[in-house]
Amino acid sequence: MEHKGLQSSVLAAINTPRSAGLKMTAMIDVVFLLLLFFLVSAQWKPPQSFLPLLLPHARAATAHIALPQPLVITIRHQSAGCCVEVAQKSISIGTDEDFAGLLEMIRQTLEEQKRFAQDPVELLFEPDVRWEYVAKIYNLLYGTGMTDITFGQNEEHD
Repeated sequence: MEHKGLQSSVLAAINTPRSAGLKMTAMIDVVFLLLLFFLVSAQWKPPQSFLPLLLPHARAATAHIALPQPLVITIRHQSAGCCVEVAQKSISIGTDEDFAGLLEMIRQTLEEQKRFAQDPVELLFEPDVRWEYVAKIYNLLYGTGMTDITFGQNEEHD
């Protein structure tokens, strides 16, 4: 009898209308919520033809001015001082008064060649020129506003 009682209770449990399956409406709601979440939070790629670059702003054309060639000043040794050559002109310097003539010659050369004080200057001197003359000529040039002065040593001497 017991056997029949157990069997009848199992059959009764199977035949009773219970909701033992999945609730599909709640599952569909969750799927749609996940779909909306991924659509909103996704980072979309830009189109393949898009290049992230910045173009320069339009502006008026400017002329590029090349740096001028340096004004070459050659200092040669003499027994009583030195000889200074500027643009195929030369002047002998033996005393401090001769520097006024050198200053005038440099001023004329700048005017003739349409140069400015900011243009480069190259001092070439022979190895046997006394340093005192080189320093005085440098100070003279620097005092007139010429600040771009370079030194070179001229190996060719008589």
